[in-house]
Parts: sequence; structure tokens; C-alpha cells
Amino acid sequence: MIVVTDDGSLTQRHPDHGECYHSRLGARTEVRELYLGASGILDRFDGHPDATSVLDVGFGLGYTAVATIEAWRSAVRPGDLDLLSLEIDADVVAAAVAGSAPWLEGWTTEELALLQRLALVADGWDATMDHPSGTAVLRWKVWLGDAAGPVAGPVAPWPTVVRRPFDFVWHDAFSPLINPALWEPAFMARIAANCAAGATLMTYSVAGAVRRALTDAGWQWEKIRTPSHRKRRWLRAIKSANTT
Repeated sequence: MIVVTDDGSLTQRHPDHGECYHSRLGARTEVRELYLGASGILDRFDGHPDATSVLDVGFGLGYTAVATIEAWRSAVRPGDLDLLSLEIDADVVAAAVAGSAPWLEGWTTEELALLQRLALVADGWDATMDHPSGTAVLRWKVWLGDAAGPVAGPVAPWPTVVRRPFDFVWHDAFSPLINPALWEPAFMARIAANCAAGATLMTYSVAGAVRRALTDAGWQWEKIRTPSHRKRRWLRAIKSANTT
């Protein structure tokens, strides 16, 4: 079921558990204000020659990953961008790549073209493209599988496709009530183990259990304001330098 959010962007209600992929605030507003605006990644893109590595948990409907790429493409002279999107639902990615998904109504030609650059591979989808300036390269992997398993502890099945430690994490999984495995201390520690010191994690959830999981895994978190009366706070967390 398609749902129109407050900013006019479309989201989808999951057919099994009934939770929407995005809040009523709106997918585009959430991406612009939370993941891009409050994380500091835009400043890193602009005039920063070093490569940037981003973990996207998870691909969902593709809004966050595509907006991240668009921001990188709009920067004047950024470094390379490595983007890893984790996703368990092959059908939702395939629909996005094919351009047949109903939530894509209103997407720009450029945004749709980015999705269509993804090519099917053994463990998901891959795309590589040059920055418009010709000075940097994007490598985008949509990894298909269970991000929280099956290996216990900090060793995950997906680090084999990680080129360098993550600088930013977009934690946008379904809620702790619906998908608790992706919010537990073990998973937060798994993310931390694959992040650079000082990495930034952004998430919409401010639940007490999420805050405790971040603390237990070595993240220092703070609540930040949202632009909505519906939901007043999001979380921004920084990986402690002594966390391994």
C-alpha cells in the first residue's frame, strides 16, 4: 500500500507487518534534514579530497542511497564515494531498479537513472560511476542478505565487500519492535567494528533500548531536533576513538 507523506513523497506500507518504510514527515525531508543535513557529510563532500565510505542500513525504497549519491554528484571536487546498502528484500530492490515501483512516481529522470545503473550480481547489485568533474569515482553495492546474521559477534557476512572503514552510517531499518536484531548491542558493535574512529551514525529512533545499545557498543549519542511536530527528536552518534 502506497502512503503519501507530509512532504508529498511516497512511501510504502510493508505488506506483512504493516509498518511504513518512512515516517509521515516524508522520505525526502527525512533524508535531507537527518541523514545529509545533520550528519556533516555535505561539508565532507565539498572540497574534501579523501574518500568517503557510507553504510546504508538498509536500502529500503532507495531514497537515502540515491540522495547521498546526488549530494556527492553536486559537490564541486569530492573524493571517491563508497556506498554499501544492506537489504534483505530482493523484490523491493528489483522493482526500484526496473523503474516499476509505485513509490517512484515523482522521482526525477536523474534519480531513476541512478537506480538503473545497478547491475545484478551474485550477492546483490553493483554500480560504478564517475563524478561529473571526472576526479572521483562512486562504487555502490546493494548487498542482499540478513545484515544481522548468521555470524555472531563483530564479524558480519558483509565486511568482505567493504573497501574501507565507514565514515557515516545511515541506520534506517524497520523499528526495534519490528526488526529488533538490527538495533541490539551486538549489531551496533558489528557496525562499530567496521567504522573509522569518529564515524557518525544517524538514525530516526530515540528509543531507550537503542540508546543503551549504542552506549554498550561504544557510540556516544545525542538527541537532535527534527523539523516536525509529529516527531521531535532523532539521534546522532559518534564512534568513540577507543572502540574497536
